[in-house]
Amino acid sequence: MTSGQPTYEEQQQEIERLQQRVAELERLEEIVKNIPGMVYRFELSADGVPRFRYASQGSQHVYHLKAADIVDNPDIFTRIVPSDHRVSFQESILKSATDLSLWQEEIRFRVGTDSYWTHGVSRPFRTAEGDTIWDGVVIDITASKRSEEAERRALEQETIIRQQAALLVELSAPIIPLAEGVLVMPLVGTMTDARMRWGLKPCSKG
Repeated sequence: MTSGQPTYEEQQQEIERLQQRVAELERLEEIVKNIPGMVYRFELSADGVPRFRYASQGSQHVYHLKAADIVDNPDIFTRIVPSDHRVSFQESILKSATDLSLWQEEIRFRVGTDSYWTHGVSRPFRTAEGDTIWDGVVIDITASKRSEEAERRALEQETIIRQQAALLVELSAPIIPLAEGVLVMPLVGTMTDARMRWGLKPCSKG
């Protein structure tokens, strides 16, 4: 270095270092783009102000929101998370911030009249200034949730149909004349205590 100015060789080394850094950042950006979800950095300041420091373009697929909209609007999740889930959502963040534990949550949110589900996981750390920062990823699990709901409804419907079929069998059982003035119905199903008491009631009256 001459007169406080970097030499030509030093300038070339700095240029090469910067070019290498740019190439590394571009590779990282390509990796992030290929992740099936939204990669993010979320911050809760020491005085309790939440905001997203970074959100990847996967936000468009997961939340139907542009990354810039998420970063520029700190309260955006307060608007899209339904009120019945909002308290537990906020409590999970505060708990993770308090003990620096892994944050992991299934989040239901609404866009227009449609509901969607996501699964988020992130690990927090504390800065020297007292801010809490989470680096994590959120993936869309709406298809899985809807499949589970459809399966649950199908099982409920199957149970109802079986109960109705059993009732119809009992109601359609024929009456058999056993003797003069004596009619009986064949037993269908299981002889429970309640059914036995019901069947013996006419005999006790006689």
